[in-house]
Amino acid sequence: MSPKTATISLALLTLTLTLTLSSAHTKCPASSITEILKHYDLPPSIFPSNVQSFSCDLISKNSIRLSISLTGDCVVTRELIGVKNVVMCKQEISATLSYRELADVEGVTVDLSGNIPPWTPKGLMTITGGKVYDFVVFKLFQFTSDRGDSPPFPFIAFPNEAPNCDPKPAFVLSARLLPFNPLLVA
Repeated sequence: MSPKTATISLALLTLTLTLTLSSAHTKCPASSITEILKHYDLPPSIFPSNVQSFSCDLISKNSIRLSISLTGDCVVTRELIGVKNVVMCKQEISATLSYRELADVEGVTVDLSGNIPPWTPKGLMTITGGKVYDFVVFKLFQFTSDRGDSPPFPFIAFPNEAPNCDPKPAFVLSARLLPFNPLLVA
């Protein structure tokens, strides 16, 4: 291959890669996941910050399929109004976003404990969606799971920045993303 042909081939490859990578974000309504969530009036910190890449696929005029690639499986632990959340995220997360609604969530499991009302589920569950609704003067967000709905959390309880996600902490079995109990192993 001549130097001229190699230069042209390299230029075409660079152009193709640039167009491919930039087109992944052209269907996204914003340039960051936090801003995308705000665009759909969802809490800005429901997904972790260690994002390697993300893309959006347009489903309809008002909804997208958000696909997120994290740097690896990880865990976020936080407490919202007396409810302890241990959120376990797989490396690949996806969800359908529409105004004030999250649906078809894949790759997120949570262990809820603490001051939880008796009618809401406790323990390990797979997150399947979430919904924002107004209650008097408060805006609330409620997760849905394979075991029922979480308690409603006020929007103000969610930080404005995405949380850091700990890669594979010691208390998680990496293969299944379940809480690890060292007493059961001994």
